Amino acid sequence: MSTTNNRQGCVSGFLSWLGLIRTSDPDHPSLQMQEPFLTDEQVRFYHALRSAVKDWAVVCPKVGVIQLTAVAKPRRSGDIARLEQLAGLSIDFVLCDHQTLRPLLGVLLQLSPVQS
Repeated sequence: MSTTNNRQGCVSGFLSWLGLIRTSDPDHPSLQMQEPFLTDEQVRFYHALRSAVKDWAVVCPKVGVIQLTAVAKPRRSGDIARLEQLAGLSIDFVLCDHQTLRPLLGVLLQLSPVQS
């Protein structure tokens, strides 16, 4: 699906196909895939990680922290602010049980050296 000839990106087309949005709505923003989804370093690490874990786990890239956490009842105004912060964070790779897909381990990559 070309984004140069129309405003509908591939994500919008997929969500429209699922019936979740109407792309004919002029007020609806056009969604497009972020390029690149993974950096070259992340792709290399993904393949190394898959090779290392074999059938022990499924490797899921870029999992949102908010998908892995839950707050039973936000009690303070700070809880809501913290949830909003978490909504924008992701874990580089999550290893999940290959049968249940239950998260087992999260991996955060540090691509630049630590400044001391």
